[in-house]
Amino acid sequence: MSDIVPPEVRPKPVVPAKPPHVGAPSPSSPYPPQGLGAGTGVSAPLPPSAIPVMIGSHGISHAPSHTPSHIAVSHGVGVSSGGHGGSHAHGGSQGSSGGSTLLGYIGIDTIIEQMRKKTMKTGFDFNIMVVGHSGLGKSTLLNTLFKSQVSRRSAGWARDEKIPKTVEIKAVSHFIEEGGVKMKLTVVDTPGFGDQINNDNCWEPIGKYINEQYEKFLKEEVNITRKKRIPDTRVHCCLYFISPTGHSLRQLDIEFMKHLSHSVNIIPIIAKADTMTIEERQDFKQRLFSNWCAARAVDPVHCTVATVLEVLQFLLDSGRSHSTLRVYVAAISSLHNRVDGATVGRHRLVSLFLRGALRLRPPTAMRAPAWDLPLVLEALSSPPFEPLGQVKLKWLSMKAAFLLAITSAKRVGELHALSVSDTCLRWNSDGSGVTLWPNVAFLPKVLPRNHLNQPIQLARFDPPSEEGGYELLCPVRALRAYISATADIRQSEQLFVCHGGPNRGHVLTKQRLSHWVVDTITHAYRASGRPPPSGVRCHSTRSVSASWAALRGVPLGTICAAASWASPSTFSWFYRVNVATPHLMGVVLRPSSAVRKELEMGGIEYYPQKEFDEDMEDKSDNDKIRESMPLAVVGSDKEYQVNGKRVLGRKTAWGVVEVENPNHCEFAQLRDFLIRSHLQDLKEVTHNIHYETYRAKRLHGNGGLHPVSTNDTQESNL
Repeated sequence: MSDIVPPEVRPKPVVPAKPPHVGAPSPSSPYPPQGLGAGTGVSAPLPPSAIPVMIGSHGISHAPSHTPSHIAVSHGVGVSSGGHGGSHAHGGSQGSSGGSTLLGYIGIDTIIEQMRKKTMKTGFDFNIMVVGHSGLGKSTLLNTLFKSQVSRRSAGWARDEKIPKTVEIKAVSHFIEEGGVKMKLTVVDTPGFGDQINNDNCWEPIGKYINEQYEKFLKEEVNITRKKRIPDTRVHCCLYFISPTGHSLRQLDIEFMKHLSHSVNIIPIIAKADTMTIEERQDFKQRLFSNWCAARAVDPVHCTVATVLEVLQFLLDSGRSHSTLRVYVAAISSLHNRVDGATVGRHRLVSLFLRGALRLRPPTAMRAPAWDLPLVLEALSSPPFEPLGQVKLKWLSMKAAFLLAITSAKRVGELHALSVSDTCLRWNSDGSGVTLWPNVAFLPKVLPRNHLNQPIQLARFDPPSEEGGYELLCPVRALRAYISATADIRQSEQLFVCHGGPNRGHVLTKQRLSHWVVDTITHAYRASGRPPPSGVRCHSTRSVSASWAALRGVPLGTICAAASWASPSTFSWFYRVNVATPHLMGVVLRPSSAVRKELEMGGIEYYPQKEFDEDMEDKSDNDKIRESMPLAVVGSDKEYQVNGKRVLGRKTAWGVVEVENPNHCEFAQLRDFLIRSHLQDLKEVTHNIHYETYRAKRLHGNGGLHPVSTNDTQESNL
């Protein structure tokens, strides 16, 4: 029997693209370039590279059709290794292992190139939704991600209105092309929420929108006459913007994400993870002036100088300082038309008013300490603050907070931002000290450029033996005892937590932390039989500690670095800081572990989910991403000059936050994760997991969707 399949039954050869090393047949080749003899109608032998290898039961192999066989190639002829019958091979032999060595080129590897070419022609869709509170820069971040104006300004409601039953959600599509690849990007922009009085079930309109897109796709899928390419409006990714409040999620955030996490890929991010910019601060002052004018039916742009002076007098009577009034004048000047050829700020009457305000409210400087530091330190060395292992948690909390405040010279907000997470707290291996970092979501009041995210380094206090009792004032000792004592009750990774009451173990507010420090000073005075000083504030620890530091000869540069002051001129008196000389360290920004813990405790499944890891390589890559969630990011569409180059950033009082600088924020990590490594996976998880879950639930609960014809679909859409 001939091994050549007759032309009428032989499948048409599929000749794959040849690799670069495969050339054209040489003139001396005994094989013609075609499978059939020219004009003879008779099959001729084919060269090895032109004989098709048919996978399965068809083709040249004579193995039984039901036998699953592994196909090997010997000189281009298929050999069945799994069948019971023999196979004929021309110019080759069957190997003893049931197959022959692959000698000819098939072209399977070209499937990648075929897919690439098809994608280049058709392009692909990607739909992203942004959700979060008002004013978090959702639109700005998207524009920064895709380097184009892809988002409009978010819609919103008036603050005095209740949330309507239906929320206006707008989807705006854009076509982006890069490197010949076309992408239809659809941005689903949702109104900001959380500012209104009634926020009950405010997630329902967004959840309804997500399910409506699944429903559209499902109806197209069950049509009798389906489109070649079903329009995909399903939401592939939902960026959930968390307010940079510092340590915890709002209950509204938890409820919102919990309701959406099972129907869409949620990626939580801490947005606007920096302080208010100069422009935003000025805009805020302008809005206050405009609101004041609107309440009196006055035009804020063309009003008289007398109206401006009336506003300034109102602010002065409200207790505003001279420096604050100057900020308001600058904001009003940028909004107001020129008067008599000059800006409002340079008008003679306004200048006279500011000069008079300076005389009435001169800046005050404290010439003497508000309280006696040695007196307080002596009290901390005796009961009820000692012995440290036996004291109540209340006194231990107060002692640890005071010693940390006095030895770091930090503001209460910076102390409040400290955390016990592994990324924010590191003990020296030899027990000589500890390093603490602020939570990445913390918004500092003022932060000089050279001291960005500076850690607090505390050294163990080992006084000479003749100074007995002073070791009881070691801040490292007190901090270690406090962390150990609160380990069993701790419900938050914030360093300082409530020591009693119904909130025992939960997050402590900045106000309560300030009270701890003030109460420590007050108790020390009363224990010594002296009346406590009036008007003591927690902020005074910065002045007192720095005063003693300067008195003991600590360099001013060290004091400035520890207290985050821009220059020695910020303070003119003596300062003290009982801390190891600070030095700059390579700071790796980490997101809020407390927020991540709350996400897990709330049962919120955010992308990438662990159960979707396909192999160990995926798990390793995704674990790094999961450990970084939520990412702290900053978006901006403005460029600034930094070190001789133009960079995207946000200009603040202390400098420029560079968007793509990994030491400033995690925007670059978000972009690489969202676009460069996981974009296709987001689409696949949406289709294979979230959509399939909706589809199964819909078909099962509805008794099955019946196929509809194209005409029925058109009529239903009318």
